[in-house]
Amino acid sequence: MEGFLLWIFTFLALIAGSFGLLYAWSMKKFRFWKDRGICHNEPIFPYGNTKGVSRAIRFSDILTDLYYKYQGKEKFVGLYMFMKPIGMASDPDLIKQILVKDFHNFQNRGLYHNEKHDPLSGHLFTLEGEPWRILRTKLSPTFTSGKIKMMFNIMVEVTKELKRIVDEELKVNNDVDISDTMARFTMDIIGNCAFGIECNALKNPNEELMVFGKKFFNPGPRQIMRQIAFSVFPELSRKLGIRAIEEDVSSFFMRVITETVRYREQNGIVRSDFMDLMLRLKNSGKLDTDDNAEKSGLITLNELAAQCFVFFLAGFETSSTTISFSLYELALNPDIQERLRKEILQCLEETNGVLTYEAVMGMKYLEKVINETLRKYPAVEMLVRKAKNDYPIEGTPHTIPKDTLIFIPVYTVHHDPKIYPHPHKFNPERFNEENMRNRHPYTYLPFGEGPRNCIGMRFGLLQTRIGIITMLTNYRLTVCQKTPKAPPEFIPSSIVLKVKGGIWLRVDKL
Repeated sequence: MEGFLLWIFTFLALIAGSFGLLYAWSMKKFRFWKDRGICHNEPIFPYGNTKGVSRAIRFSDILTDLYYKYQGKEKFVGLYMFMKPIGMASDPDLIKQILVKDFHNFQNRGLYHNEKHDPLSGHLFTLEGEPWRILRTKLSPTFTSGKIKMMFNIMVEVTKELKRIVDEELKVNNDVDISDTMARFTMDIIGNCAFGIECNALKNPNEELMVFGKKFFNPGPRQIMRQIAFSVFPELSRKLGIRAIEEDVSSFFMRVITETVRYREQNGIVRSDFMDLMLRLKNSGKLDTDDNAEKSGLITLNELAAQCFVFFLAGFETSSTTISFSLYELALNPDIQERLRKEILQCLEETNGVLTYEAVMGMKYLEKVINETLRKYPAVEMLVRKAKNDYPIEGTPHTIPKDTLIFIPVYTVHHDPKIYPHPHKFNPERFNEENMRNRHPYTYLPFGEGPRNCIGMRFGLLQTRIGIITMLTNYRLTVCQKTPKAPPEFIPSSIVLKVKGGIWLRVDKL
């Protein structure tokens, strides 16, 4: 009995000692910003400044608190993600220096990737250094206006199915979850353009591509814990083989992509889509079939798969949420909706009712509406950069330490009343020429800025425009009993801004 009690006592002592060592180590880590004279909120063991994130609050809520606490006093402040010290840059001039002027020192995002155990994680969004630069050079020509225009007809074909499905839904109920419908719409576009697959998500909401896409953007508790682990301990996570993407999600997409590649190559299939451009880079290293065309460089099958995967992710959820939030605001602001509909119908009248690429891109008020939507509801709430070397902050005695992750609070800046008066009011005229000229250009960052901005911006905006045009041409949108009150409540754990319970609107045929 005594031996058993001694064993229990020893075990508990070891647990207490280990906890004590962890606590002491944490307290030392929590002195990081204080030792450097950088303003910060006091951390709480073991969360740092991120207690409740993904469960009760969004990470951008933490950044908002810091932003207003030190506004006008500090250009750069510190915080802790568990024991990991990170920084926040909120001054527009400092943001410009990080994203553009001194990009060479902030080229990397510091995001986790593990190509060895998880090939799909080695995509353009996460890669660093020379591998990123080489891949960006190869891929940039695939996202020019000319190449995106090639995919225009694929998008227009999907709008026909969108109209048919909405018409069918209206026979049953005029109250429609627009966020769900638009997610299925962009899924069908991206399935066609990224994989050459007619996935029919509009017709079948439980289509596999839709299910796995949603799973990625709505992580469960296990995935959230994994994200925390590889964010705080990236090198250890790589050594342990921790995957950035859940294995079933990764296996599904890898299978779909490799099967599509094999089928196209064996049958000589050529389509005007992103997959076709990737296959050209894989097999010839150039995007054009002309013998004299410039070579961009060959890519491997794994690189092809990773780029198709991130193109799918970036084009699916971000665009669908932007369309949904646009329609939500248009329902809340019927005068703006009518003005935009008038512009759309006038442009279509000039093309005899045919939706052309030139007509879509020529709708100036539509552009303002989308810009204002992205101001209020940026798909990516913050930008992340990593300091390659120590970086003295101009005009201050402070230095950003080497290897520090720096967050740029896009959502918070977009809602700063000093920059955007009455920020919760939806006002597309914020983006007329005069207002844009009078505003610091680095206070509007829905796609980032500089050499590492969103490479797929043109594609995303084009499908967003087409989705809004289709809905306003055929339907009038108003609020219903289920419409979320403004401002809507967001899901804390979602990777992109998503409203709890969806965005329900009343839809009536014109």
